[in-house]
Amino acid sequence: MSTAGRKDSFYFRAKSLEYRSRAAFKLLELQERFGVIGNGPVLEFGSSPGGWTQAALSFTVGPILSIDRVSMEPVENVTFLKADLLDPSVEVKIRDWLSANNLGGFSSVLSDAMVKTSGNHSLDHSRSYEICRRVLDLSLMFLTEGGCVAAKMFQGDLTAELFRKYSGFFDFRKITSVSATREGSSEIYLVFKRFSGKRVR
Repeated sequence: MSTAGRKDSFYFRAKSLEYRSRAAFKLLELQERFGVIGNGPVLEFGSSPGGWTQAALSFTVGPILSIDRVSMEPVENVTFLKADLLDPSVEVKIRDWLSANNLGGFSSVLSDAMVKTSGNHSLDHSRSYEICRRVLDLSLMFLTEGGCVAAKMFQGDLTAELFRKYSGFFDFRKITSVSATREGSSEIYLVFKRFSGKRVR
């Protein structure tokens, strides 16, 4: 089977398993390889339409807070917050949710958030860098000690700098791709595990 055919199969597998998107298989692979989801609370960015959310529910007994600036149909036992992660007010909303649920933080931060591609690789890469950097900043604010992060971005000349900047906060770090990524995409994931608990950058 060709690479394109193999990747197309993720769409049909998602339909047959009632996942909302093929993206569910990206998180399933990240979980299988790196164990990015623990038993504690999960903070998810870029959740709509809910494929990652459904996959995350398979691995955690903790509550999930899913955030996207695009609306998402409800997922049972998941709180959805419509908000832009680049907006500073999202920090207050996350803190309010933690307080309302008597929680001190999240054991996992997941992000499949991405810009709408323009066709200009340099522009798309730089915009994805800003999103990924924001996710990592929020991770330092809200992760509990020992926590994990998996965040998407487009590979480019800013990737190595971003990776180095946050690597010191974690005992494990990895840049990886996954098999469900569409052919020709520069999409990668930055995976960090075992957060030190240190907050100052």
